[in-house]
Amino acid sequence: MVLVRTNRKKAVRKEAALDSSGITRQKGRAWWMLGIISFFLGIAGGAVFFCVFKKDANGHLYSLLESDLEIRLDSSFGEVFLSSLSSSFVMTLACVLAGLSVWGILCLPFFPLIRGFGLGLVAGCLCTAYGGQGVVLYLTAFLPGALLSAGGILLASKESWDFSRRLFRGFLHPKDFFSRLSIYATRLGLALVPCLLGALIDSLAACICAVFLSL
Repeated sequence: MVLVRTNRKKAVRKEAALDSSGITRQKGRAWWMLGIISFFLGIAGGAVFFCVFKKDANGHLYSLLESDLEIRLDSSFGEVFLSSLSSSFVMTLACVLAGLSVWGILCLPFFPLIRGFGLGLVAGCLCTAYGGQGVVLYLTAFLPGALLSAGGILLASKESWDFSRRLFRGFLHPKDFFSRLSIYATRLGLALVPCLLGALIDSLAACICAVFLSL
């Protein structure tokens, strides 16, 4: 009789663990859907915003983006690489800080939106300045590296959201906080790999665009 009860308890614990892992996977898929939708909504919103406000009184928005594009095309490979990597690093650092706060779960979904909004502004500027040629440049030269960097930011946002959610719900006790923190730091370090590759592709794309536009 005792053996039956012991087996019953083990079965219940195993079933609860399976249910918990299933819920975790569902929440992970939900985050990726939310993050990707937010990112592409940001791109669309940035492009629309640029088209609406490009003809402001003094053209500040257009001149700012145009000068930034010219600096990017005139810079060396290393300068473009450091500039692209630093922007992704700043966003990842913001994710880290948000993940260490119990209120990070409220602001982290907006990070992909902000990243996409900036890319949308660039898309609007390229399409306005170069027409169809700008569309081709954006899709072939700028978007691949941007998508890789955005993937790293999405991964960092997800890990930060998970950690912040555990803090918010009190799942992290003092005895296992530092072990969870080390896992959190390791996963965030892995999130920098796509950002690094994206910056490398951005640098190569800038060199190709500079040659292409000079023809």
